Amino acid sequence: MFTPDLAFETIVRKQIERMKIPSLKCVDLVVAQLTEVVHECTAKVTRK
Repeated sequence: MFTPDLAFETIVRKQIERMKIPSLKCVDLVVAQLTEVVHECTAKVTRK
């Protein structure tokens, strides 16, 4: 690789690493919200 490519790759890798934990937290929140919606829908269906 050329030096500019290495510099770019290094910067991108650092940025990706910085976003890893917030991204995983976001995924966890989405999963929790979807689980709640599924439980609510299931409860409504079983009441009918």
